Amino acid sequence: MIKKFFLKNKNQFMVPSSQVEDDRRNIKLNVNYKHLGFGGQRGTDHQNRHLANSYVDHYPRKLFIASILIMFLSSSDAFFTLKLINNGAVELNGLMDILLQSNPSSFVLFKVMLTALSTIFLVVHHNFIVLRLFKAEKILYSMAFGYMVLAAWEIHLLNTF
Repeated sequence: MIKKFFLKNKNQFMVPSSQVEDDRRNIKLNVNYKHLGFGGQRGTDHQNRHLANSYVDHYPRKLFIASILIMFLSSSDAFFTLKLINNGAVELNGLMDILLQSNPSSFVLFKVMLTALSTIFLVVHHNFIVLRLFKAEKILYSMAFGYMVLAAWEIHLLNTF
């Protein structure tokens, strides 16, 4: 226990220097390891309950994995679409058909950029409640599932043509 010596002003006190060095309150680390992702309770359920309709500075890994999967499947969708067009298929989306007719590389760029911007928007707003029914995070997972189904369908079409 640290003995405190009061000065003339009763609100101030002095601690002997030998005891200050052993005081844990005065130890300062140069690195706050919680900012590096170590320690703390980021991502736990009790902390995420109050995060509805709020932004965060640290995103769960599952959102990163879903985003990478969406971007990979979107790129493969563009590739499969170009292969199907070369085999005689027709693009039913009017805007994408115009881009395909003008320049196939602009089609791929527009498709991938639109998907990337949508994915980034959904990741940033993953805690927001949509129509008072579900979190925007569920839209991201639905998007990944939809791209998986679409890629499977396009692979099936490439095998049959």
